[in-house]
Amino acid sequence: MNSIQQTFANSRQNDRGVIMTCYNPILQFGPEAFAREASNVGIAGILASDLPPSEAEQWCAVAADHELATVFLVAPTTPPQRVTRAVECTTGFVYAVARPGVTGARDELPEDLQDSVAHIRQVTDLPIAVGFGISNPEQVAAVCQIADGAIVGSAVINIIAEDSDHETRLQQVRQFVSALAASTRQ
Repeated sequence: MNSIQQTFANSRQNDRGVIMTCYNPILQFGPEAFAREASNVGIAGILASDLPPSEAEQWCAVAADHELATVFLVAPTTPPQRVTRAVECTTGFVYAVARPGVTGARDELPEDLQDSVAHIRQVTDLPIAVGFGISNPEQVAAVCQIADGAIVGSAVINIIAEDSDHETRLQQVRQFVSALAASTRQ
């Protein structure tokens, strides 16, 4: 395990997170300054969703200099050569996109999800976390049977967007995230 993977592994114990962003804010801030600030505030890694691995060499070097893990997306439609390149550039975990299309809460997991994760496992020993459409504790539990983690975004955002006061929304998010976390231990 290299130092960046160790940093990512330690982040689980230290409540450090991974930021998902587009690459443009990183460019506007300046990659070096962005990486330095992210590291200074305790971020463990960065997923720049629109940065293809084939164009990420400079960012990967800057991130490594600041002990930030790099995370890349692998979709079910990603060609095999690009999957290999993505996992070669990844130093944190592989973000396995559960389904083609846009993100958002869904009622069911895709039928081919287990096969998609198995294909990624053939080319890497890195942890694999599945996201896009994961929206409830039952889905998280199912995903954690075939992958190393589940990523839930839109379902949390939907709670935040509800028309209620700040404290109520905060309590609802806490309860929801607690239920998601508990489902990973089933």
